[in-house]
Amino acid sequence: MDTTYAELTEKMRSMESEASLARQALVLRLLKGGDERMFQRLVEHSQGVCFVAIAILLDSEDGSPAGDEEGRKSYSCAAISRLAQQVLESEGASVAAVEEGTAAVILPLKHQHLPIHLVGMLEDLQGEIARTLGLSVTIGIGSVAENYDELRESFRYAQSCFRQRFFEGKGKVFHCDPLVVEEDSQTEAIYPDKREKRIVEAIKLQQLDKLEKEIDLWVKDIRGYSYHEVMFFINQFIGGLYKQLNVHSFKKPGECRAVSRIYPGYYTL
Repeated sequence: MDTTYAELTEKMRSMESEASLARQALVLRLLKGGDERMFQRLVEHSQGVCFVAIAILLDSEDGSPAGDEEGRKSYSCAAISRLAQQVLESEGASVAAVEEGTAAVILPLKHQHLPIHLVGMLEDLQGEIARTLGLSVTIGIGSVAENYDELRESFRYAQSCFRQRFFEGKGKVFHCDPLVVEEDSQTEAIYPDKREKRIVEAIKLQQLDKLEKEIDLWVKDIRGYSYHEVMFFINQFIGGLYKQLNVHSFKKPGECRAVSRIYPGYYTL
């Protein structure tokens, strides 16, 4: 990243205002431990009947100079949130950097559905961030929210969109349709890492019967999760195999056939 800390700081100050600071504080409190009363404050100070949460992720800065990576990311994310506030000001948006590398936008809506111009507006924001700050971001759009709990859920949906980068690339705008998310699930999806270790062991020992059995059990373990969680786990599984077996060659065709059953596009990925 060519932009220095001093340049970023100057740009951040030029975008700052007392009103934007208040909105930043409200976003942080809503998404990091607020309550319904605070949500009502948001309703009173906006013209929307409902809201949507949007997550902005700073893409990895490939090729950036070595140095204080965490500090650079913090400055970059703060600059992104302030620029987003400036660009989306006319829409009544409230923006804040909520965690390392991620900014959150709460956008009021006049109707109980997403506006048709939303994606185009966010793509324009991406372009402005690239031109002004020289940074690439991926954006996730959550679901429509009518109360405090739904707003937090909307932001969770927005963040889940980032998993799509593994398959479609960075620097895009994604919308997470909550219909493909396990709405009734109250527990966090847990990757079956112990099962993966057994699969790797079976491959190394060329135990084909055990390998097929463990693969079937691995698939059953993740079958109940949402589409995006399953795809994320598949990507993690393939990455794990690559790391653990990069010095091991398959000696029997049956091993490749068994592993490839997990995902039809295994060899492509």
